[in-house]
Amino acid sequence: MAARDGKASFRLGRRTFLAAGAGVAVAGRLRPARAEGGRLTLRTAGGRAVDVRTWTVADERGRILFSHGALSAPWKYQSVIEAWGRAGYSVYAPLHVDSTDHPDQASFPGLASWPARIEDVRAVADHLGGTYIAAGHSYGALIALVLGGATPAVPEGVPLPLRDPRARVAVAFSPPGVGGGLVRAGDYAALAVPALIQTGDRDTPPGMTDWRGHLAAYEEAAVGGDRYAAVLDGADHYFGGASAGRNCRGRGRRRRWRLPFPCPSCSCGPMPGVTPARCRCCGAAFPTTDRCVFLISDGVGRWPRRPPSSCPSIYE
Repeated sequence: MAARDGKASFRLGRRTFLAAGAGVAVAGRLRPARAEGGRLTLRTAGGRAVDVRTWTVADERGRILFSHGALSAPWKYQSVIEAWGRAGYSVYAPLHVDSTDHPDQASFPGLASWPARIEDVRAVADHLGGTYIAAGHSYGALIALVLGGATPAVPEGVPLPLRDPRARVAVAFSPPGVGGGLVRAGDYAALAVPALIQTGDRDTPPGMTDWRGHLAAYEEAAVGGDRYAAVLDGADHYFGGASAGRNCRGRGRRRRWRLPFPCPSCSCGPMPGVTPARCRCCGAAFPTTDRCVFLISDGVGRWPRRPPSSCPSIYE
């Protein structure tokens, strides 16, 4: 562990990291063992409906506003959310428009999801009405850091400031590094709240060659603000399958297809029917990979019968 003037970085194994979280839950013995799941519909300032999944606990010690990763959904982080519940935290997580589970995903191509995500979390924060912890994974980690003061490219049509003073802490799992059309050098320097920035030494999704890029928010943040960086040995972009995108290990038949990841330049999707895959927004080429989509909404692995409609590639 290395520390300097309110900033610290440390490396540990994934099991140790999860065990530490369990230890927090044990410390709160009087808190409920399981959060109660729920659902509510909120409205953005413009009137758009936002589907919000909730996990609430009695005698809560705090509230977490969680933003999922690109193409994902709140319930695909069940193991993480349940750990927070055992520790006494209620979780509120909007289903963003870029999710493959969102019924209106096609209406928000490319970076149209960027302002929509800001609108989503503002609606949830207004509903909470008080202080909260901003947390997120990948694309959602950028949202959490923005609520804590980071200043990336301003979404078109979204009024400033982007920071929400009610967000008292930021927890960012694998946030994007500098580049990609949203984050420029220095954009994380304005982070104004205590923060935990997490990555792993195998956290290199397509379009990224060095996992250390995820630590940009930690490196750029001002000294003295209780900022921490955690690097998990052996952990990939999905905690080795603990969240969002699961690998293909599990019971039942395996189904896989070649699924292009979001464009590394602007996070947009691919041009339909174009091989090799090219971004439909900026035209940049980007890699494809075998990716197994593994749904864990009920804690049991289930593969969809067919690829998501946003995937123009070949089903295997």
